[in-house]
Order: sequence, then structure tokens, then C-alpha cells
Amino acid sequence: MLFDLKYFFHSFYRFRCIKCIKAGVDEFNATWSSAYTTVLFRAYYGPDTDEDGQSWIGGWIQMKIFAQQCKNCDEYITGELDNERPGYLVKWLHHWIANKFYGFPSYDSHYRGKETDLNHLENRCEACITGWCHYLKVKNRRVNTYKN
Repeated sequence: MLFDLKYFFHSFYRFRCIKCIKAGVDEFNATWSSAYTTVLFRAYYGPDTDEDGQSWIGGWIQMKIFAQQCKNCDEYITGELDNERPGYLVKWLHHWIANKFYGFPSYDSHYRGKETDLNHLENRCEACITGWCHYLKVKNRRVNTYKN
């Protein structure tokens, strides 16, 4: 059996544009944060063959942290995690793998969004542009709620 699955995770990241800071922009104006920073995981699990021709069952995981564009210089910046977020991210990746590949029960704990997150700049978010950002789902849910 072969699995090739994608999972996206949203978290709070801080962004600092080093290019702007080096150009003399004060750090306050070259720094921003976003609750809608998207991390995309792609996991493969299945039969494989190593360099010696030995067959085995194994897998690999790819990870992409989507960038956001600086308002000052238009440079794309990858977010920085605080010390606690990597552990949280790995915990949820572990739950996802246990559920998808091994059938362990899982529960939905995706970030639902807050009214204060409405200042998210879709046109500067790489995940929004490529269609992976959770903000788009939250925004569409709000629009549909207001229409009804």
C-alpha cells in the first residue's frame, strides 16, 4: 500500500525583514506577525528500495513554510517560530501521521480564526496566492454566515 498525503498546519509566526533593517528601516516597521502562517507537509509512506537494492517499507516527509511579502521592499520573508512552536508543530504532525497511516483516532483542532486576524494581507501571503491559506476558508465562512 502506498500513501502520498498532504497536510497543512497554521500557526502564529513572526516575520522580520533583514533587508529593510539593513537599509535603515527601524525594526518595528520591518517586523510583523501573522496568525495565518501556513506550513505544508507532504508525507510518503510505502515500499521503497535503498541504494543496496534492499526492499523495505518506509517513508519521508517534506515541509514548506509559506512566506509573506514585506510591505516596505516586497521581499518574501519566511516566518520565525518562538521556542515553543516547533514542539507544537511536531506534536500535530505526529497526530496526523498516526491517524492517516496507522488509523489512530484524531480530532480536529485547526485554528478557527479571530476577528482580530482580519488584517491579514492576502495579496502578500504566499499561501493565499497559491490557495493553501486557512485565512481564505475563515474569510469565506464569515462571508457565507453574513449572507444567511
